[in-house]
Amino acid sequence: MSARLLRSPTLSRLIAEYGGVMRSFERPRRRTLIALTLVAALMPALSATPASAAPQLPGGFTLVTEESGQAAYDLTDFAVLADGSRWTIGKSGRVAWVSPDGEPRQIAQLPVHAHNDVGLIGVWPAPSYETTGHLYFVYAKPGPDDNTPGGNEIARFTANNPANPTALVRRPWFSAASRRS
Repeated sequence: MSARLLRSPTLSRLIAEYGGVMRSFERPRRRTLIALTLVAALMPALSATPASAAPQLPGGFTLVTEESGQAAYDLTDFAVLADGSRWTIGKSGRVAWVSPDGEPRQIAQLPVHAHNDVGLIGVWPAPSYETTGHLYFVYAKPGPDDNTPGGNEIARFTANNPANPTALVRRPWFSAASRRS
């Protein structure tokens, strides 16, 4: 049976010639052949790009650094407005507005449960933001203690001046009692 699987005329002749002696070597050779085949197949995937090789951007793109108004490694989301200004949020609950000139300004500090992968995680300006100033945030509410989140919430806030905000006011927009069945 092993000779038919290998289909090698030379190996078949050796097996016929040496009989049982060759059979004792068939299994280790097959394992070695399988191991070598796997190593050869995985070598391209295991070879790493040298650390000195810088990633290349597609034509027409440039890499720029922008102010976010957030602490290092705290930025979780941002929204760019039509005038070039940006709303940025940090996991810790910090809400910042960055002017079209790139000057960040802290607007609010929301109470959030900022542990592990939760905190202030999403910001969306309403389609009518320029006229209403409505923003929607998703975050983990604080719980009864520091180790327990109080659940996730989507909340609507209104910027006092959409073109140059200095404060946010929370506005009710949805409650379980107002849901229709």
